[in-house]
Amino acid sequence: MTRGMTANAKLYLLLALALVAALGVVTACGPTPTPVPPTKPPPTATPVPPTPTKAPEPNTLVALKALAAPKDAADAAWAKATPLTFKANGIGSLSGKSLDVTAKALYTEGDVYLLFAWKDAQASLVKGAWRFDGTKWAKQKGDEDRLAIMWEVAPIANFAAQGCAATCHGKTMGTNAAAEKGDLWHWKSYRSNPLGFADDGYIVQDDTAKGETGRKSDPGGGGDSKNETKEKDKPALMQDPAKAPTAKGFLLKDEAVEIKDYKAFKAGDVVPFRILTRPSGSRGDIKAVGVWQDGTWTLLLGRKLKTGNDDDVQFDPAKSYPFSVAVYDDSGDENKYVSTAALKLSFGK
Repeated sequence: MTRGMTANAKLYLLLALALVAALGVVTACGPTPTPVPPTKPPPTATPVPPTPTKAPEPNTLVALKALAAPKDAADAAWAKATPLTFKANGIGSLSGKSLDVTAKALYTEGDVYLLFAWKDAQASLVKGAWRFDGTKWAKQKGDEDRLAIMWEVAPIANFAAQGCAATCHGKTMGTNAAAEKGDLWHWKSYRSNPLGFADDGYIVQDDTAKGETGRKSDPGGGGDSKNETKEKDKPALMQDPAKAPTAKGFLLKDEAVEIKDYKAFKAGDVVPFRILTRPSGSRGDIKAVGVWQDGTWTLLLGRKLKTGNDDDVQFDPAKSYPFSVAVYDDSGDENKYVSTAALKLSFGK
């Protein structure tokens, strides 16, 4: 192969072969790279099943903790509260009918708030008002709408299962033993709502010897009285013309004056039959605002968790409390809708 090559060609060939050999030695003798072990996948974590959400007990109204008191029934805080809808069955003249009532609850560090809503085709606000026909006075037919809530102050036999039925004795209310005691919140569309309160009372044992019912009013001012003359044929008091009425269409005791000239009235004039007294003391513990609109009553109630009064239920957010609800539709005490299930209020977070 090298027979015809010149001396220079042979030299170039030898140099090339030497260069190739040198490169091979450098490559072979270079540092050996440190092997990188493959990345080990992390151990597969055992999946933790989600903690199941505890469903509220049947017929339990859970009060949601709120940072501030709700301003009114439209406050955004109510949107987070879980509603409870329960059925109330009619008794007396409302027998055979039923009513669905929806409730929500909130509480803060010091207060509890309840919101109720129910259908009512018409707001009833007459309560026997006087009407003058130009010749004589006559009381108008009609009553008021109401909602009452009963709680236990001291345990009442069968109350947790029967509600207020455990204390109803025909036309009267009373517990069956001296040690039993109930707390009655009684909102009235005519007699308490204009003043922004619900009447606060309590239930103890009937005093059959004296013929007294066990239903009592908490100590303090409040309530209402009849506006009539001794002959009971016309109103005795009217709105003081010198004072702007606190609630138009209603007559407050501290805004009323004696009627001295009946000739000043004309046919069609109406004067309230009930005179309202501003609540105070323990009787004025419960703030209330009821609004009727488009065939529905919406009622907001608020009270301190603990009033310190022995005639009131004292709420502890660590406990739950049975309660019963009655709704009156332009009706007297014997005619109402009563909650059929045993209801309970508990406190959430």
